[in-house]
Amino acid sequence: MIAEFFPDVTVRRVPGDHKDAVAVNVTLARKGSVYRSIPLTYVAMRADIPELAEIARRSFEHDHWHRDPKTAARADDYKAEWITNCLYGRADMVFVERDEQGLMGFIACTANDETGAAIDLIAVRPDMRRCGIGRSLVETALSYYCGKPVTVTTQATNAPALALYRKLGFVETGRVSIYHDQSD
Repeated sequence: MIAEFFPDVTVRRVPGDHKDAVAVNVTLARKGSVYRSIPLTYVAMRADIPELAEIARRSFEHDHWHRDPKTAARADDYKAEWITNCLYGRADMVFVERDEQGLMGFIACTANDETGAAIDLIAVRPDMRRCGIGRSLVETALSYYCGKPVTVTTQATNAPALALYRKLGFVETGRVSIYHDQSD
C-alpha cells in the first residue's frame, strides 16, 4: 500500500529519538487488565467507507507523511486508503461512533494471539474533537480485547493523542525515528 502512494520514498525506521528525522514514532502499551465500559459504538460496515475515508482525509497532521513536503500532497489519500483496507481485512475490528450527522470517529485494531492487540488507526471528525469521542473509541477497543495487552504507535509531536493514551493507562515502551529516503 505504501509503495502505491509513495513509489519514490523508502521509509527507514531507526530506534531512538533523532532530531534530523522527519518524525519520531512513540509506541505505548497497556497491560492486559480487564477494562469494563459500556460501549456506545458500532461495528463499522463497508457501507461506511465513504464517511470513514473522509474522516481519515481530514484527521491527520502529525504523521510523517503529512510532515514531509515531498509526500504531504498524497498523504490524505493514503490515510483514506488505509481505513478502506482496514474494512477489507487489514484490521481485526473497526468500531465507529455515530450521531445524527453521521460518523463521528473510528478506531481500527489488529489482533495477534501472542502479542495481544494494536490500535492500527484512530481518527475523530474535526468538529467532534475534544468531546470524548477518541476516549470512548479507545475504551471500546480495550473492552473488546478484554484482558489482552494493547499497543499503539503515534507521533512524538501528537500531544493530544499521547495525553489520551497516558490517561487511559498506556505507558511509553519505545521510540523509533522515521526517515524518508527520496529517490530522484
